[in-house]
Amino acid sequence: MNDNHPILIYGQAAAGKTTFLGDLTELLLGRMPGYAAHLYTCEHWKAIQPQVDRGTIQTWRINTNEHPFEAVKFAADGFWPTNDGLKFEPSPVTIYEGLATFSNFLAGNDSDGGLASRNGRNESVNPSNSKDGPIRVTDGSVTTGKVSRSDYGFVQDTMQSIVRRAQKRPGFTIWTSHDDEVDEMVNGQKTGRTVIGPEVFGGKLTTLISREFVDV
Repeated sequence: MNDNHPILIYGQAAAGKTTFLGDLTELLLGRMPGYAAHLYTCEHWKAIQPQVDRGTIQTWRINTNEHPFEAVKFAADGFWPTNDGLKFEPSPVTIYEGLATFSNFLAGNDSDGGLASRNGRNESVNPSNSKDGPIRVTDGSVTTGKVSRSDYGFVQDTMQSIVRRAQKRPGFTIWTSHDDEVDEMVNGQKTGRTVIGPEVFGGKLTTLISREFVDV
């Protein structure tokens, strides 16, 4: 398979998304004997434990890493933890679970490299130390940045970039998320309508991120 086929699975909590994900993975791998799927996750995987036990799905819980921007970038690029450290070992079926928990990993306090943790240490993440100034983060061996009006916008743009980056390799790329209900915005103005879409980080990407996928 030479092309990338991006898939998004989202829905309500306890709706069976992860169970469906396990069934879909087995179906896809049935066409590619000898391979295992790679699951990059910030969540638990109880519903797919049978596939994990059989080796059909291998797991890496990336939110145990203290450098979230570095870990997420390497995950998008197809790197995988080995006894010799992270190595480029792409799988033809790659799973990222999920959009919102990846975003919260970047933004939160769960690791030293999260934005909230950096703010808590009074670390300046932009030259002017202003929320409206340019943001530049050096995280392990990775430096990432953007001129942004807020940390929210920074995380949203990073996540959209990560979703696109993960599609550069051939195979099936699968993301998951819960659903979310947000106000529809057109040209920066609320229309009075609501939109139901995948939860990411704030309402902006809920209305936009589905465009990055072939199957939703």
